[in-house]
Amino acid sequence: MVAKPPVAIDTQALAGLEIIRLKKEGKEIRPVALYERAVFDLPVKEVHTSPAMENLLISKKSDYIMKSPYPELEIQGVTSKKVLVAIRRLPRELFIAPELRSEAYFNVPLPIACGQTISQPFIVAYMTEKLALKPTDKVLEIGTGSGFQIAVLAQLADQIFTVEIHAELSLQAQKVLTDLGFKNIKYRIGDGKLGWPEAAPFDKIIVTALAREIPMLLVKQLNIGGQMILPLEFDNGEQYLVLLKKLVNNKIEQKRLLS
Repeated sequence: MVAKPPVAIDTQALAGLEIIRLKKEGKEIRPVALYERAVFDLPVKEVHTSPAMENLLISKKSDYIMKSPYPELEIQGVTSKKVLVAIRRLPRELFIAPELRSEAYFNVPLPIACGQTISQPFIVAYMTEKLALKPTDKVLEIGTGSGFQIAVLAQLADQIFTVEIHAELSLQAQKVLTDLGFKNIKYRIGDGKLGWPEAAPFDKIIVTALAREIPMLLVKQLNIGGQMILPLEFDNGEQYLVLLKKLVNNKIEQKRLLS
């Protein structure tokens, strides 16, 4: 007996059925609104947006929105609906080189300029979720990179400060994020190890590059009770994503997450 091939689910066809249902109910149909309503049923107010981002998503990425990229994120353990909305509504192809755009919506890291990478969407979503961002949070990001991680953070927090040592990367990210309409991001070109002391204290800090020791200069820039997430290499060579919480007297509480 010949085994039947697995049945592929046509997510765009399913989205088409959803459009038909909404038309029958006499409801206005916009791709972004349809995506949020059909997939997550989240009020738009939970995720910051801008007219520029809305227009870009509607005009250029309606197919992507219907397909719901990175469907494995929930299976990998990301459960925050607002984080899932924030990452899936972004046009990731704008953050990478044109020749790689056919790979933009795979859940993999990709190379960018200056020998750096744009992180795997799962890592971006996971680190964002573990920070448990509040709409009033002031966040410091160390390592602007492509700007994709910031674009997720800026939809969920009040103010984002980001530092990048490579001027080329910072300027490219600034252009993309400005074109998308983000107005709550401040940029600095310089050594991220120093943080941004004159803008401190921060509620949350996210470090995207591997550290070999806990960056105490950054810990000092956290509010009491503030949190930092970063990839950290321990003395035995093991590497983990680590979540730190600042206590009084610059003491910290440490929790190992992913290895």
